[in-house]
Amino acid sequence: MWKLDRADCVLLIRQTAICAAAVFALATNPFGWEDTRSLWIALTFGLLNFGVYFACKVASLASLGAIVSPVLGLACWGSLLATTTGMESPFVAGLWLEVALSAVTFSPGGVALVTGGAICVLWAQPELAGSEVATLAVALHSALLVGLGVATIRFAHGPGALRTFSVGLFRELQGDLSMARVVLAVALLAAIATVPAELEVYAPLFEPSPGLAFRATLVLAILGKTLAALGIGVAVACLMALSQRNARWLFLGFAWTIGVLAWIRVDAHLYAVTSNHLLDYVVFLGDPDALVWAGRGLDPWTPIASSVFRTLCWVALALPVSWALLRIRGAGRVVALSWFLALLASLLLQRVSPEVRALRLLEVELPWTWSAGFDESADPSRFAEDRARAIYEKKGEPLYQVQRFDEFERGIQLQSTPHVLLLVIESLRADALTPDIMPNLWRFSERGARGERHYSGSNVSHLGWFSMLYARLPFSYRVYIDSGQPVLFAETFARAGYRNRLVAASHVTFGGLERFLGDSHFEVDLFHEEPLSWQRDPLVVERSMEILRDSQEPQFLVAYPMATHFPYLVPPEADNLDSARDDDLNGLDPDLRNQSKDLMRRYRNAAHYVDTLLAPWLDEIDLTRVLVVVTGDHGESLYDDGVLGHFSRLSEVQIRVPLIIAGPGVEADRVIAGPTSHVDLLPTVLRLLGASPDALAALPGRDLFAAQVAPAVVGVLDRRAPRQHPAQLLLLSGDARYAVKLPHEGRGLELTGPMKLDGLPASAWEDIDVEGFLGMFEAFLDQQR
Repeated sequence: MWKLDRADCVLLIRQTAICAAAVFALATNPFGWEDTRSLWIALTFGLLNFGVYFACKVASLASLGAIVSPVLGLACWGSLLATTTGMESPFVAGLWLEVALSAVTFSPGGVALVTGGAICVLWAQPELAGSEVATLAVALHSALLVGLGVATIRFAHGPGALRTFSVGLFRELQGDLSMARVVLAVALLAAIATVPAELEVYAPLFEPSPGLAFRATLVLAILGKTLAALGIGVAVACLMALSQRNARWLFLGFAWTIGVLAWIRVDAHLYAVTSNHLLDYVVFLGDPDALVWAGRGLDPWTPIASSVFRTLCWVALALPVSWALLRIRGAGRVVALSWFLALLASLLLQRVSPEVRALRLLEVELPWTWSAGFDESADPSRFAEDRARAIYEKKGEPLYQVQRFDEFERGIQLQSTPHVLLLVIESLRADALTPDIMPNLWRFSERGARGERHYSGSNVSHLGWFSMLYARLPFSYRVYIDSGQPVLFAETFARAGYRNRLVAASHVTFGGLERFLGDSHFEVDLFHEEPLSWQRDPLVVERSMEILRDSQEPQFLVAYPMATHFPYLVPPEADNLDSARDDDLNGLDPDLRNQSKDLMRRYRNAAHYVDTLLAPWLDEIDLTRVLVVVTGDHGESLYDDGVLGHFSRLSEVQIRVPLIIAGPGVEADRVIAGPTSHVDLLPTVLRLLGASPDALAALPGRDLFAAQVAPAVVGVLDRRAPRQHPAQLLLLSGDARYAVKLPHEGRGLELTGPMKLDGLPASAWEDIDVEGFLGMFEAFLDQQR
């Protein structure tokens, strides 16, 4: 069996101390030293020391490992002293620890050598730190170390209490059952330690702040789901260790604890920055431009490494606490009972808490949250849900069906065939189209029509593009692209004799985008060789100008510049609107939350740069022979809704985009009041080219220039494109905003409720207009039929 002896415990205590030093370096820093360097020093020596621990399990290396480990410890503390405040640093206590630990495994001569090594580290500080150190201070510390060395030799190698205590502790830890209790206690304590970090992330979702009962529910829900996830691996490890009488299985429990807690911490960090979870970013692994859009290449991994290391430190700190706790008679039963009661309380409080809607939001936003069901009798939306469910069961069938438009495509007869330009600017917010930020596009909009309230079909690129090119919301996005359905926009123009062209500043691979925006439907020019988006965009504009200038046959051209995507870089010589940091950003840096004004300046500069590139092209375009549509695939959050980027919330800034339509048949200086949607673009363009209204009746979208356009209910779908799971749909009409989850069948429909502009549900359910919501919902379903 793999049991702990004295040398093992010394190594692990040293490991705990090094990890504690790293935690201290990461904490609020009143000393003013470079805590980042201290962190990586502690991490390096901690990993080396941990490697020594496993090397000592090889009989031939055990003696060497016992010598190498204190050498690593002395080197670690000396380096930390040099990078902090030298002799005034609290890390000087690490040298005292090394002297004390040496007495457990070494003879008096070995203790003297370690003490001498610690003194040498002190006297080396002037050279290591590159500064002067007071000789008197070093001498006093050296005297203290000598005294500590003499005392430890006296107590450890005589009949003193220290020797008796240490021998008794080592014997107690020989039992597999005792070690299993330690694993259980470490997991419990480390799980409790993660609650404040998660609470800081999720508590701001609930505003105004709920009552004390719900706060307790929130804490226990966070702790309960963590304990439930930890319990799987810990239980398996302990049972296998006890049944096979082999303590090696207990290392599985430690590994599982570290892995689960590290995942939770990284996930909470990502959610705090982007309002997305770790699994949401798995799809980026296959995107060749993922690191371009994340900023600073591999730097996004630095905060993740920091989160993982914090987890290791908390687990290491929980080890000695657990050992001390389990020396109390009956403490193991208390630990197990506490684990069980935390899980039970998590379930029971969810049943009795009056904050039913808040709990539902928590279940959506917090991963792995488990519940025994909610007491929906206290839910004020239950009546509205029952009636909405009946409407959906009657009229919602077409939403998740793949609709073929063969008859529609064959029935389209265009009366004119000018070039059609669809200019889609990545992450273009609606408020970027102003005379100050994008003056050239603004002047161009005065030559045609401008949409005041235009919305993408989603808050993510591939679904926003789908709503444009397929002229419907992406309820069955995956089914459509997997079945090879033709792209309605491209297929319609191809049948009319157009050449379909795509010019983009990136690979178009995200979310399966290449399946309908690739070379199977378009002649593709991709400019992705340059490392930065602002270096690619001039090539996109130049190539697009060349296509429209030189082509005699009608072209359906899709142009896709991307400088307005994070990290919003522009060339140094660009005519910027105002000063902003010109360095690249780390997309996962939590400190960006405190730089929202700088982020807004950077974004405006990027939008202005794209506008400057477009200026000569816009001046050159002959609107008698080119029909132009300008919009964005989705918007962008700059912490004005609490998060950064897109792909997260159905907030106004993430889903609202500009719209410009200019060309043959479009009156100058016209305003489309809205709300309007990407779904409306295809029927509007086809009607301008002479298609009959009867032929367009099969489409769910509207002709925005029709003489009498009925008020529309615009739908925007959340980025979680459904295959089996319910999709959250935001309904917009006038000032009303309601969110509802629509499953494949009507039984699971849930009314999320009135939605605020920041994309979070409103808390005031007493003011819900049930009849108004039901009218909007039924009108939307009728539009889809």
